[in-house]
Amino acid sequence: MSAPSGQPTSVGTEAEDYNATYYRSHLGTDEPYEWASPHWRTFFTMVAERIRAVTNPSSVLDVGCARGLLVQAFCEQGIDAYGFDVSQHAIETAHPDVVSRLSVGSAEEIAGSWDLITCIEVLEHMEPTAADRAIDSMCAASDRVLLSSTPFDFSEPTHINVREPAAWAASFAERGFFRRTDVDL
Repeated sequence: MSAPSGQPTSVGTEAEDYNATYYRSHLGTDEPYEWASPHWRTFFTMVAERIRAVTNPSSVLDVGCARGLLVQAFCEQGIDAYGFDVSQHAIETAHPDVVSRLSVGSAEEIAGSWDLITCIEVLEHMEPTAADRAIDSMCAASDRVLLSSTPFDFSEPTHINVREPAAWAASFAERGFFRRTDVDL
């Protein structure tokens, strides 16, 4: 498909796609996506505890942090955690206890050096070349990257780059990062 100028149209998603409607309708539960929700607080606390047990990070950057629930769970465990997301809405609606650790940003441009980078359910929302640039950026900013991405959810309208785990693993292997098969977080 081409735009009227003859230039290809974008197949990517935009920051505006991740607004209040998105957070009400695309997360698989009726529970509000916020730290006050017992469902989400329990879930992210469990995830953070498991990640800490396996990786024991001193500093974590959560790429595509949404409202910062994983960042908040890490902080509650004494881990120096920060996050960024493409959605201004997500950052503005984060819990007050964590909002100062969050910012609007692109996964393609990561600054600093981190003990661990987490990227949970993000890359499937990015067009393939942007996802590859994000992988480059994550690999340049840390020696450890924890990636989670759905291999089968094609029904979510913002999932434009769904890949099998082996395909993501191959992308990271090309950059010298290899999947741990002994751990299932």
